[in-house]
Amino acid sequence: MIQSVILLFRRNVPARTRLLAFGSILSMFYFCFMTFTVTALCWFEILPNMYRNNYSTLRNHRYMVAFFFINAIGNCILVLGTNTSINRFKKKVLIPFSIKEHAKKDKPQSKENGKNSECNEVIKRRRNKECQKEIKEEEREKSETESASSEPGSKICLKCNYRRPARSHHCIICDTCILKRDHHCFFMTVCIGYFNQKYFIMYCFYMLLGTFYGMILIVMYMNALFKLRFYGPQTFVTLLYELLMMMWTGMYPGGKYVFLLLLMYGSLTAGLLAASLWFWQMQIVVTGQTTHEAETGNKKYSAKSIISNFKEVFGRYWPLTLILPIPLPQCSNGLYLSENKNLKK
Repeated sequence: MIQSVILLFRRNVPARTRLLAFGSILSMFYFCFMTFTVTALCWFEILPNMYRNNYSTLRNHRYMVAFFFINAIGNCILVLGTNTSINRFKKKVLIPFSIKEHAKKDKPQSKENGKNSECNEVIKRRRNKECQKEIKEEEREKSETESASSEPGSKICLKCNYRRPARSHHCIICDTCILKRDHHCFFMTVCIGYFNQKYFIMYCFYMLLGTFYGMILIVMYMNALFKLRFYGPQTFVTLLYELLMMMWTGMYPGGKYVFLLLLMYGSLTAGLLAASLWFWQMQIVVTGQTTHEAETGNKKYSAKSIISNFKEVFGRYWPLTLILPIPLPQCSNGLYLSENKNLKK
């Protein structure tokens, strides 16, 4: 969100990037407006008026509304707050790339000097009474992550000046490389990558449940207030046609009727968008692909089983992820080395 606002007002930004940032901000406001408006309307207006004489039913409906709302907002916060870029590993993982150093191929540095400097660093740490376990852990991480950056699937990002690992791509809006980048989500204003994909999927799931649930309550409320009856999906088309004809002939309906009708269509649109995103994300999760890999037919990083692909995204504690919006660890660190191989934590 902040990066989109910065791009919107920064100078010398391409028109396409500025337009994408503006669309990202609008999409974020649309989903936030629908989430809070429908929740508040159901909680304070629809449910108390429809079930004022039935406290148990009112309580159960409010439990459902609260459950959907907490999960949607909680997963939204986790998507926005989870760092899934290469910046989380930049200090100890990725190999810096300098164009000047790359141009000096005829003057390679001495390997002995590099080894001596590393030995001196280890000796210095030992003299400072640092833990041997910590030194070995840092050396192991350095060895693994250097392998990830030198893997054939890795490439050099000229924007970040780093050798990014395989499956990582640079985003022009987020202005950084994203680990296992799937896409830039305009509704979240951030990129969906390795560490926040599961939260995005659960957000879409609870958004589609919450918006459709709210839409049903709005339809029931309109039926109670205006004797509005639904005869099937075609009613959504006929209602809009009737509203336009009433406004054309000067028979303006009440403001409450128009507000509820527009909110119903807004809930329907948001629910369909969330459903399509959730369905697509689940499809590429079970195949072990990203959106780009699915479009190009690349399955080199897919595991042998659907369960393994599922755990790769949702982590080893996936049952908790499905019902609670809490940050839980992944099965690995998002650095892919080769086919069906990912560095473990």
